[in-house]
Amino acid sequence: MTADANRDLLDPASWHKREEPIFVSGNGLYGPGHHSFTTSPDGTEDWIVYHVAKYKDAGWNREVRMQPFTWNADNTPNFGVPADPNLPLSLPSGEVSRVRYEAEKGQLGGGVTVLENPEGSGGKSVGRFEQEDSYAEYSIQASAGEYLLLARTANGSAAGEMAYFDLSVDMGTSVATAVHPKGWNNWGVSTAKIQLKDGVNKLRFTKNRGEFELDCFDLMPLKIPES
Repeated sequence: MTADANRDLLDPASWHKREEPIFVSGNGLYGPGHHSFTTSPDGTEDWIVYHVAKYKDAGWNREVRMQPFTWNADNTPNFGVPADPNLPLSLPSGEVSRVRYEAEKGQLGGGVTVLENPEGSGGKSVGRFEQEDSYAEYSIQASAGEYLLLARTANGSAAGEMAYFDLSVDMGTSVATAVHPKGWNNWGVSTAKIQLKDGVNKLRFTKNRGEFELDCFDLMPLKIPES
């Protein structure tokens, strides 16, 4: 809906409603709604934030997504279609950089194995977290501080059940982290805040319950070290 800024915005006659919506289902994502708008950290890009269903008839089993948008010649927004969930987007301009770790490059145990996966970040993923001691472990070189971990995960449980893995640093206290059931190769993000020490840290993903695969994970510092 649009209105002339000089008109009485409380008068319904001031508003014009388009016959068709300007942001609709696409790329296997359904019913985008409840849009909010923001800019990139440096203010040079416009972004739309919305929720969407990642498979048909998912109802309120939804997730939050975001993507950049542009403007038409008449100053109306051009949202395009929901971005393909399996294709990477560039980070918002000015956002803190992050380091990516490919899952297949870790130390795997308890039956966990590397899977050839064309939809994976590096063409591969790791799966078969089927035993109680199934794990994938990674050596992380870091500066001391708090980090946000963003793991690209999938859960194709036939029963549609939530899966969980235990995330620990240097075999310390573990945090149970959820993997939502959206199907294999329908990747989502599992997130957790972790504390890393200065130097090498051992980061371990251990099976808790349910079925899941791990494609990769990113680490982003929550506070930028002062130079």
